[in-house]
Amino acid sequence: MKNIAKYAIFPIAFCAALVFLFSSCEKEEIVYEETRLFRPALNTALSAKLNTIIIDMAKMKEAVSYTFEISQDSFKTAPLYTFTIDTTYLIVDKGLVGEELDYNSSYQVRVTAIAADPQFNSRPALLGSVRTEPLPSIQLAPRAYDVTDVLARVRWNPFGLPVDQVKVFSTTDKKLRTPLGSYTVSSAQNTAGEVIIDKLTPATSYLVAIYSAGGLRGFVEYKTLEKGVYPGDPNVIDLTTSEDPGALQTAMASVAEGSIVLLKRGVRYNFPAANLSTSITIKGEYGLTEGRAQIFSTGDWRIATGVTIDHVVFDDIDIIGSDPGAVYVFNINNSGTPTIITNLVFKNCTITSLRGIARLRSDSYIKNFTITNSIVYNIGSYGVFTTDTDGATKAAVDHIKLLNSTFYQLSFIATSRTNSQSFLIDGCTFSEFTEAGQRTFRYRGGTDRNNIIGGLTISNSVWGTGWDKAASGSKTVTFKEGLVSTNVSVLNTWATSDFAAAAGSELPGFPALTYSGTATKLWTDPTKGNFSIADAGFAGKTSSGDPRWRVKL
Repeated sequence: MKNIAKYAIFPIAFCAALVFLFSSCEKEEIVYEETRLFRPALNTALSAKLNTIIIDMAKMKEAVSYTFEISQDSFKTAPLYTFTIDTTYLIVDKGLVGEELDYNSSYQVRVTAIAADPQFNSRPALLGSVRTEPLPSIQLAPRAYDVTDVLARVRWNPFGLPVDQVKVFSTTDKKLRTPLGSYTVSSAQNTAGEVIIDKLTPATSYLVAIYSAGGLRGFVEYKTLEKGVYPGDPNVIDLTTSEDPGALQTAMASVAEGSIVLLKRGVRYNFPAANLSTSITIKGEYGLTEGRAQIFSTGDWRIATGVTIDHVVFDDIDIIGSDPGAVYVFNINNSGTPTIITNLVFKNCTITSLRGIARLRSDSYIKNFTITNSIVYNIGSYGVFTTDTDGATKAAVDHIKLLNSTFYQLSFIATSRTNSQSFLIDGCTFSEFTEAGQRTFRYRGGTDRNNIIGGLTISNSVWGTGWDKAASGSKTVTFKEGLVSTNVSVLNTWATSDFAAAAGSELPGFPALTYSGTATKLWTDPTKGNFSIADAGFAGKTSSGDPRWRVKL
């Protein structure tokens, strides 16, 4: 009996040991601490259908609902609309927010994922910005010559009910509730599909709406021009009553200091011949006809030796040369007492078919050179400007600004044998901008005379390829010469995929961003000067390049 009891106890002990062993080997169950939900993300980009917004987000299984906020000022103030919903695909419309969204208006959307326990809600996620579609309309968009400082031409396709009224609203009055002015449309004007409205304020944006029997047929945004020149002012030389091509030359022969010469719209004037010695503004008159005033050059303009001129301004005119191999706006070669233009400005101009815009030699100087809101093309072997005399104190352009303008088919931008003080390029479009054998920025004065002292800044711009003028098959550019000690700052500036700089000529940090397609994919017709954005997927479409070509938010 003793032996039987001994052998019976052993299996029991062995099994108990195994149970203990296996139980001690089991992994301890891990309890994870609950954390905040991730921010929601989109499946597809925000889009719009008429005046509704379509949102398609990835579903989050831990979220019980989503709180959306809608803004029109990037959430600088309280959201316009806030609502909570449990779906990730939704259409934001009147049924959801209680009123119609505005047509042709930009909205920003952000969302927070809601957890069962509020302490674990996600952080707000900004989903982006989207613009609703324009109101389906018979109204036509304004052309460049459909607006002045105080007038606007309103146009439409005359079908359906007759248009009988035009109303003007502030651009902040998106619901078109409080008209600033109202204009009756006659039967004849309706048939013609246009009416001229007046008493507008200069440099002001408006929403201009058309109506039939009280029903809205469409609305379009207009912006009036800055205040124009009054022909009767004592400092104005009024040439708008004459179509004589020689009238500008005659006027400039005896012009007074600080005068404004007002040119007639649609008339071509010959370039002045007398040496300039006074400050002058040459301005095209406003009007609702397509053709602007033109100045036609078969030579170049000179400055009297030893004078200092405060300003020379060309405003709202076309400057056309007879030969891109021989003609300039200014070709100044004065020795001795310095000859100085303090401010040379081209504003709202088209400049074309010149050998160069400004060429300086000897003791000739431009302190501030500005091109703004202009289009420059077909410029020959002296570029936008050239200083052409060696020596530390010789011909120079000190401060250069190229702003909100388009440049294409240029031999180069700048050549200088002396230092410049600053160079700013902002909001510009460049295509076919350097010819083979040339340099885009050529500072060639040698040691201590081949830099931009205050630096070169290129911002908010878009660049394409070089100019294959000789049809050699190469569009590579030599981007710089000199500038070895120049600080270069490149901000929000794109180049197309076919941009190429010759080895050793690269600008540091250029481009800041590269578009994946070619220039011909990005722009509608670049060789013919149409730089409207053709690729809706271009990330810089609303913020880079000449603003006239940007996609409006």
